[in-house]
Amino acid sequence: MYPDLRNHLQLQNSTSKTADHLLTGKFSTDVLWNLGSLALLGVSGVLINTIIAHYQSPTSLGVFNQAFAFYIVLSQLAVGGMQFSIVKYLSHTDDCDLMATVISSALVAITATAVLVAVVTFLLTHYMGVLFKSKEVTLGIQFICPALVLFSVNKGFMMVLNGTRHMRAYAIFQGLRYLLIIVGVIGLILAGFAGPYLAWCFLVSELLLAIGLIGFVHKSIVGLGLRHVARSWICRHLSFGMRGFFGGMLSDLNTRVDIILLGYFVNDASVGIYSFAAVFAEGFGQISYVVKQNLDPIIGRFTAAKSIDQLRSLMRKVVLVFVPSILAVSIVSTLLFPVMVRLFTDDRFLESWPIFTILLAGIVINAGFRPFQGVFLLTGRPGLHSLFFFIVVLSNALLNVLLIQRMGTMGAAVATSLAYVIESLLILYGIRKILVGHGVAV
Repeated sequence: MYPDLRNHLQLQNSTSKTADHLLTGKFSTDVLWNLGSLALLGVSGVLINTIIAHYQSPTSLGVFNQAFAFYIVLSQLAVGGMQFSIVKYLSHTDDCDLMATVISSALVAITATAVLVAVVTFLLTHYMGVLFKSKEVTLGIQFICPALVLFSVNKGFMMVLNGTRHMRAYAIFQGLRYLLIIVGVIGLILAGFAGPYLAWCFLVSELLLAIGLIGFVHKSIVGLGLRHVARSWICRHLSFGMRGFFGGMLSDLNTRVDIILLGYFVNDASVGIYSFAAVFAEGFGQISYVVKQNLDPIIGRFTAAKSIDQLRSLMRKVVLVFVPSILAVSIVSTLLFPVMVRLFTDDRFLESWPIFTILLAGIVINAGFRPFQGVFLLTGRPGLHSLFFFIVVLSNALLNVLLIQRMGTMGAAVATSLAYVIESLLILYGIRKILVGHGVAV
């Protein structure tokens, strides 16, 4: 048997076994830990919003979520995509000296860009406050600036855990971040703080997380220090980051564009009502991301082996099993939403019920497609991946601008839901285009 043919058949057999292993629910321990961490992320988001909504006003919740939206988006700019550079280079070596150089140089580069972004953001907050017509939002953005630096550095440390395959530790620290945010919010509320001052929870959580990450990496992976920093590696990380951060930033921006634009067009209380529903809906969106995360390696193997029948079977199983499941859960959640609102908050937040329903409709439609979102990267087309996110974010932003002015918060919900539909159509187009190029009839 020819070597190429033997390798091709081995890859197909390996792909089939891996797919069966995945689809029957027999995940590795590391995957289970990270699924648990992701579930904790979704639950913590709901808890944080419920706590603020219960003990404070919709205005306070709106200000907090606007500051949080800027925090998430600006963190991508601050870290500059260099977290992915860490993963790339660490995955290619077991040499401790080289690892120390890669990590130390990356952390220095990330710190420099993060400080620059934080300082520029702080200097521009006055103009942001004028733009959003809210002094409280101005304060909230100012308060996240110190946390931006630590958040970016901690992203680097988290990717060290990823690149060195300490996935259980990665899951623990990821979950710990959101537990610390919850504790921080509760502590600040008990201390009498509200609105923008709740943003201090990010600085507290990232500071404590940094202490834990530094200790773990130094003890369990490799010792770090300025003596390991190399100018050539700083330049290498910066170069890689500049080429790769665009897609990541667009991805995070897409999850927050409705909140940011609402902050411009409506008052903080309306943003609070909307964001209360949006956080719950986003939790359902995370379920599709979990499926995507675990399908990515399988899709990569299928496309490499050109396993036509197995690929079709995989897509069919996802659509036939996952979509009806999330539809059923969404219907139940929609019916129970007003009960939950009255149980944990008050009737002011009942206005978010139709918003929640509209957002869930888009998420359910998207559920059969988002698990295959990684097909662009998995088939070696990072340019298409960035273009995909650019189109999704642009359409999301344009729809929000048009509909918010006409329908307020309901317009934001409709626009975001339509953006989910557009994302689905683009993924379907990408699958057909790419797989036809791989000789797969779809």
